[in-house]
Amino acid sequence: MRLLFLSIFLLFFAGCKTIEKETNTTTLINLPAKSTIIKLLPIRTKGINYNEEVWVDFSAELGYEGMLIKVKNVKLVDSSHPESKELIKKSLKALNQWSFNNSKFKGDTDKRYLIRVSGNRL
Repeated sequence: MRLLFLSIFLLFFAGCKTIEKETNTTTLINLPAKSTIIKLLPIRTKGINYNEEVWVDFSAELGYEGMLIKVKNVKLVDSSHPESKELIKKSLKALNQWSFNNSKFKGDTDKRYLIRVSGNRL
């Protein structure tokens, strides 16, 4: 019985990976406005009031994956609800699925960008 409890405990905490916090936000670049982004918004999170602004800011590098540009090396910058680990986790999951059209991306892939995940579906 103890072994079963220990196994469940370890599996639970193995899935609770924390995201690294961005320490140098002064060098982050906003995404170019003309970039074509394929966005997937995260699923709503319980306990969040969606009548107010809901967002999570991340910093990330952009790198090529075939014909698409994807986010990599993602770090947390800030959140409208920093106490909600679930909101941050779902936003990160959605961000990792974003892709940018290679031919229309107007930026550098060797820079760190400030990326806001927001929307009424957050």
